[in-house]
Amino acid sequence: MSRRHSQAAKLFLVILPRKSIVNGKQNSVYPVNVAEIMTGVPQLYHGTFNKRLPSLRFKTMVSVYPSTQKKWFDLPFRQITVDVGAVGKKIFIERFSKKSYTDTSAMYFEDTDSEDERGNSSTDDVLIDSVAEIIKGIGDMKK
Repeated sequence: MSRRHSQAAKLFLVILPRKSIVNGKQNSVYPVNVAEIMTGVPQLYHGTFNKRLPSLRFKTMVSVYPSTQKKWFDLPFRQITVDVGAVGKKIFIERFSKKSYTDTSAMYFEDTDSEDERGNSSTDDVLIDSVAEIIKGIGDMKK
């Protein structure tokens, strides 16, 4: 039996809150904690037997040893706003063409500002490119 599956192997739970907090330096962070898992009990999801769902889903109820829970590190919180319209535009143009985008947007949208009129910065462009690549990568994984 491998160490990974042995009874003696210790398993740890990483605990990350949904909301950030302000630390002593007035920075917003997500405090990340870690604790050793005492037990893990599988549970059926309330929709497990719903035949309309594409796959089975399970949950696990985890108990940890309270004395092992320790602060691990602070994950910095960065407020980033993504222009999802610009991401969609970039993906549409890459998949079809600039002409198709122009024709389609003229049919469906009255106000079609150019990038120059909106004043997007190069930082916005880098963020838009990054998010577009991630979305395309996720689409490729589904194929």
